[in-house]
Amino acid sequence: MSATIGDGALAVKRALGLVDPLNDFGSQSHSDGKGNTAQLPVPEGEQVGPPIGKLQEQGGYDYIFAGLDQHDPKMFNFVSQNPGKNAYQDQVPDRDGLLSTVYPDHCVLKTWGGEFLPGVRADLVDDIFPKGDAIDKDSYSACGNPNLLPRLRQLGITHVDLVGLVFRICVGMTAVDLANAGFKVRVVMDCTRDLDIPAFAPVIAEMKSLGVEFVNSSDIIGS
Repeated sequence: MSATIGDGALAVKRALGLVDPLNDFGSQSHSDGKGNTAQLPVPEGEQVGPPIGKLQEQGGYDYIFAGLDQHDPKMFNFVSQNPGKNAYQDQVPDRDGLLSTVYPDHCVLKTWGGEFLPGVRADLVDDIFPKGDAIDKDSYSACGNPNLLPRLRQLGITHVDLVGLVFRICVGMTAVDLANAGFKVRVVMDCTRDLDIPAFAPVIAEMKSLGVEFVNSSDIIGS
């Protein structure tokens, strides 16, 4: 499934990056029917699963990776670990003294909430890069995993398309980091959803300033 093409004297190698298309980011009604529901609900979040799977199958990528929340149940900024603190409102310091938002417990490793949304093709993911897997340090960007950028460079990847959740947070921050690292980045808009959180609006502006493109999957694989 090679997408290597000639671009003048340079070879173009394309990767697809899946950022947190996980059950805990589905909508409020998303559940497994066994009592597990999305813990950080994103409107229409689960709807990104099927188009992501189709893009994995038909996008012709040289490499497909996933940058995923894989939290310990005692994660420092989980609401369960911070009695008296309010999710989304309060902040607590990480190991470096940087403030991090308190969140509901979510995407705990080896739980339903930390598994791929229905429709995502786990079997077509070449590598997984955990993020937020340290108990005392969180990361929005998939590039928070120190192995991601070296792996992309090792493979000769030049262009990265990003999908997943949430557009202006984890997807957007990954796009910013990749663009700053010299990759040509696109966000596939029908394969992501957003939360209208004003504090993260600057991420959208930063993506635009760095030349990140916003496309749809039909621009890549046709209708």
